[in-house]
Amino acid sequence: MAKTSYPAKADLDALLTSAGIALGTLDTQSAVDAGVRAFEQEVGRRMLAAASDGTAYFDPPVNAERFLWFGQDLATLTSVVYRPQGGSAETLAQNTDFFLEPYNTGAAVDGIARPYLGMRFVRRWTAPLHAGQRRAIEVTGRWGYSTSVPEDAWWAMLVYGAALVAEAAAAKLSGGVVRAESGGASTLWSDRPFAWHRQEWQRDYEAAVARYRRVGL
Repeated sequence: MAKTSYPAKADLDALLTSAGIALGTLDTQSAVDAGVRAFEQEVGRRMLAAASDGTAYFDPPVNAERFLWFGQDLATLTSVVYRPQGGSAETLAQNTDFFLEPYNTGAAVDGIARPYLGMRFVRRWTAPLHAGQRRAIEVTGRWGYSTSVPEDAWWAMLVYGAALVAEAAAAKLSGGVVRAESGGASTLWSDRPFAWHRQEWQRDYEAAVARYRRVGL
């Protein structure tokens, strides 16, 4: 089930504890924040749409397909207004004046929510646009991949943070010593404590990045 928020410190703390990694003074807040930033930078998109509407401004498309590429993801649409300077504002109707693409992106279709990437207009604008037509298309909605974070993307953000702090935890655990003896008892550590965890987490992260990386037109 998709997540309604980004992974938080408590989520990372729970994961590390379940993996047998002592939290101690580990900066898990910074680590989980870094995981979110790294994932979104690598995939080139904001995974959780803004909580409120925002308006983006575009020039009317003058290509033969009459297609407007957003250059970012749109999770939900509220309105589209054509507002040329010196003219009257016109609210355009979806599926009459324009069509959002790709089709069938909603979770109701296959249970997986995907964003809109652009819209195709019925009317045609021709080049060159005059100054009053610049930025005349106003698209208002919640910008981002989805109104919830897909589970695999959420997990990737989380384990990226886990991999970051696992390195520090490993150094703290062994102090760089592979074998220690005290009172006739010895402790043997791997030369890379928690390496298996980090490798698995890295694989999960890279696989999710590949699935969600944004590809431009």
